[in-house]
Amino acid sequence: FNSRQSVLTELAAFLGVPVPRRGIGTAEAFAQFLEGLKRSAFVPMVVLDEFDQLFFRDGNELLYDLLRTSEQAKKFVGVVLISNDAHLPFRFEDRVRSSFSRLSVSFDAYTPLQLKDILRERSEKAFESTALEEEVIPMIAGHASGLGGDCRIALESLLKAGRIAERENAETVSVLHVKEAFALMESPLKKAVGRLSESERLVLQCVLDWKGDSITSGQ
Repeated sequence: FNSRQSVLTELAAFLGVPVPRRGIGTAEAFAQFLEGLKRSAFVPMVVLDEFDQLFFRDGNELLYDLLRTSEQAKKFVGVVLISNDAHLPFRFEDRVRSSFSRLSVSFDAYTPLQLKDILRERSEKAFESTALEEEVIPMIAGHASGLGGDCRIALESLLKAGRIAERENAETVSVLHVKEAFALMESPLKKAVGRLSESERLVLQCVLDWKGDSITSGQ
C-alpha cells in the first residue's frame, strides 16, 4: 500500500469497517479508520515498511493522520517505520516531528559470511543443485558486502545472473553472468541521489567541486 489513501483504507478494513478500495477520498478513508479505531478494544501497531518510498508521495500527511488519532478518536496508534534512509526523520514536517516521539533502532549491515548463508539458502530453493558455479555465491556476497552489506543487492544480483544464464540457455550460472548482472544494476548511491531535493543536490555538488584539502559543514 504505497499511498496515504490506500493505507488508511486498509487500516479501516482491518478494524472492521469495510471501505471500497476505489472511489473514496482520503478524508472519508480517514473518517472510516477513526470509526473503526473508536470501536477497537486494542491499540493497533501500524508497521510501514520501505517508508521512504511512501514518504516522498504523501508520507508526512499519513504520519500526521496517525499521530492525531488521540485527539480525533481518543485512541492511540503505535507507529513503526522501516527505512534504509537514517536521515528521513529530519525531513518530517514540524507538526509531525513535534508529535512523533521516536525511538531509533539501527541494524548492522550483513557480514560476508551471513550474506553467503542467505544466498545459499535462497539458491537451494531457486536453482538445481549443480546450476551455480562454485565462485558465484562468494563473488556476489563480496560485492554486496562492499556496497554496505545490503542483502537485497545480493539477492537481486543472483536473480539477474540467473535470468541472464537462462536467456542464454546456459547449463550453469557462471562468474561472467554475475559480472554482467553487476553491470546492469543501478548503484544504491545513484538511487539515493535521485531522491535529493534541488538544494541538497547543490550542496553535494559544492562538496564535489571543493578544491581545498578539507571542507567543513559550515563551509
